[in-house]
Amino acid sequence: MKFTLKTLSYLKKGLPALAVVFLVPAVIMAVLVKPFNIVSFFPLYAAADIGTFADVVWLVFDKYALTHVYPYILVFAVCTLGFSVAVSIIENHFRVGRLTFSRPFKNVNSCFFPVLKAFGVIFLIYLLCNFLFACIVTLVHLLISGPGPVNAADYIVTAVVTVGLFMLMLQLIKSVFLWAPMMTVFGYNFADAVIESSSAVSKSSWSFYFGLLFPFATIILLEVIIGVFKLPMWSLYIVNAIFYDLLFSYLSAYIMVSAFELTGMERRDVRKIY
Repeated sequence: MKFTLKTLSYLKKGLPALAVVFLVPAVIMAVLVKPFNIVSFFPLYAAADIGTFADVVWLVFDKYALTHVYPYILVFAVCTLGFSVAVSIIENHFRVGRLTFSRPFKNVNSCFFPVLKAFGVIFLIYLLCNFLFACIVTLVHLLISGPGPVNAADYIVTAVVTVGLFMLMLQLIKSVFLWAPMMTVFGYNFADAVIESSSAVSKSSWSFYFGLLFPFATIILLEVIIGVFKLPMWSLYIVNAIFYDLLFSYLSAYIMVSAFELTGMERRDVRKIY
């Protein structure tokens, strides 16, 4: 938990600036797509009459976003830009000890392509895992329930599969989160960044992993609790936008804090002045 605690400590200073940076990406994501479909999927699945693979796909994916494509493209673009700005802000803060917007915005170009590569891989793996999830759910349903309504055993097995698949996905891609800091802060090319990220994460693998899992698990739990209250759609947009804003702020701080910790690089924002 050391990376999580250090990240939360940093967010005491950096959260307001990061929250502003991620406000637009968070709102766009909340309105256009449903990234936490794991939560919204289960109530729909429990009441569904499943006959084909397509029935499951439209429960897992946002039908409008998937068929029109542009929502995913827009979300990807604004999130990439947001993380580029955030990484630039945090790097400058760590290097000079002052939190400022001016210089990071000028230097955002140096962060954009590293973030684009890392976020692009994460985004593609996320879509692939959702497709794999739809395949597994369809298979489980047909084997246990058969075509038609979902029975209790099917529902339980699907819940276990969901948790397991998500945790496995995060385990497999955990080092990808460090690609951008490795390329931006340390100047590695793409191939070296991949190698060095994997090497750095291996020094404290489980601690780094649980630090990544923490915000996702927290937000999914909150989404489940909120889902019980049957809130109107407009309020869900607001709540989800807040959740995504906090999630992005945490992740951007987490990857930078972890990169500096794992490589032993000095942070001037925490250096004591005597």
